[in-house]
Amino acid sequence: MTELQKDLLRALLNDALAEPGEGEMSLAALFYKRLFTVAPGVRELFHNPIRTQEVKFAVMLEHLRDGLDRLDNLVPLLWHTGRNHRQYGAEPAHYVVVGEALLWALEQKLGQERLTPDVKAAWNELYAFISLTMQEAAKA
Repeated sequence: MTELQKDLLRALLNDALAEPGEGEMSLAALFYKRLFTVAPGVRELFHNPIRTQEVKFAVMLEHLRDGLDRLDNLVPLLWHTGRNHRQYGAEPAHYVVVGEALLWALEQKLGQERLTPDVKAAWNELYAFISLTMQEAAKA
């Protein structure tokens, strides 16, 4: 991942994680709303209250944003998360729908004009790293 891609993602995540304005939904709330709409069967994999899950999701995105300069330092966190997701029943196909729901939520939160081809390419590279690392952990 290039320095430019890291800068693009850092700015994107900073804005996406900002507190929502009056009447707006958080990125996490948008994400879960979309995920459960397009893949209602995954709802049963979540045992925490949705608000708790939204907080965990936002914290994970903060870790990712803060770890962009040293992706290798994120591997233990992603490994642990991937193993936990396996225990919850996550399957490889879920990572695809999660990636799509998250990209949709980013577009809703920030507007399509913010997701330029360069930003999408950077995001896709980061998400591939995340999902592959977590899936490898789930196999171990």
